[in-house]
Amino acid sequence: MNITRHKSVAVRKPDYDILKGLCGKEHRGPSQYISLLIKKEVERRAKERKMTPEAYLKKILSEAK
Repeated sequence: MNITRHKSVAVRKPDYDILKGLCGKEHRGPSQYISLLIKKEVERRAKERKMTPEAYLKKILSEAK
């Protein structure tokens, strides 16, 4: 696996079981579903702050460094 493109995260087993169930309903893999959840959360928080999703994403990425 290319470690510059992928990272591993630990997820509690009950949460993983829920994730797998959601993935089955959406016909997605876990990594695709997590990406979808992250995108939706960025959009939600940006809207809450009256920002564009792109501007909010840029802000949080710069703060994380």
